[in-house]
Amino acid sequence: MVTLGDMQFIQENWAETIVHLGKLTQDKTSFEELRSLAAEKLNKLYDFEGGLIFKPTYRRAPKNFITTLEDSLAYFIGQEDCPGFALKPWQKITFTRQAWSEGDTGIIGGLYQFTDLYEVKTTVEYTMCCRYVTFSSEDLNDKQLKIIAHHSSLSVSDVLANLSF
Repeated sequence: MVTLGDMQFIQENWAETIVHLGKLTQDKTSFEELRSLAAEKLNKLYDFEGGLIFKPTYRRAPKNFITTLEDSLAYFIGQEDCPGFALKPWQKITFTRQAWSEGDTGIIGGLYQFTDLYEVKTTVEYTMCCRYVTFSSEDLNDKQLKIIAHHSSLSVSDVLANLSF
């Protein structure tokens, strides 16, 4: 059964991954090493095998939804049309949250607050849906909590603050 603690754990791991990837860039880690580590971390967080739908904050049509590891890597660490969201770098990510769970599935949502190296804060609204994924048909207890749906968008207050009339 998914608990609030389980969802907070995966959320904290997600935040630590984003901050860590940005620090690696500052440390001049090679892109190949960064990509390898990012792939390992993202595979632990997201259910690419069983099905994922991910609408990141700064992704636009026609590629505004992510379903694969390759697209996730492009979004988080950069590729042709993506600068690499995790490479900002962010020094801290905090959350406010509300959660619901039933059985092997849980939903958590609220606000992220991303703080960059200059103490500039960006508020993002998010929803994550997580479920326990079984890896072995022989051992049904071999489960890991993974993100199966993730939506984030800029907070309306941040969007309005950046508009000029």
